[in-house]
Amino acid sequence: MVHQAERGEIKGLLGICNNPIVSMPNAGRIAAGYDALEFHCQIDFFLSETCARADVVLPARCGQRTRGSSPTPRAG
Repeated sequence: MVHQAERGEIKGLLGICNNPIVSMPNAGRIAAGYDALEFHCQIDFFLSETCARADVVLPARCGQRTRGSSPTPRAG
């Protein structure tokens, strides 16, 4: 997919909690693919190398409840 972005076949990307610039081999080529995108939105818990190349970074939220909390009641 990143290679397709580098060739201009993919114009925009929504990345969710991933950091392929670090986790995939050939970081330079992966970064070039992300840099070739016209628009990149990244949703993540932490600012990463991949987030640094995004046009928009949105915060991710962990769904873990704290002690003593209860789930929101469902209607119905």
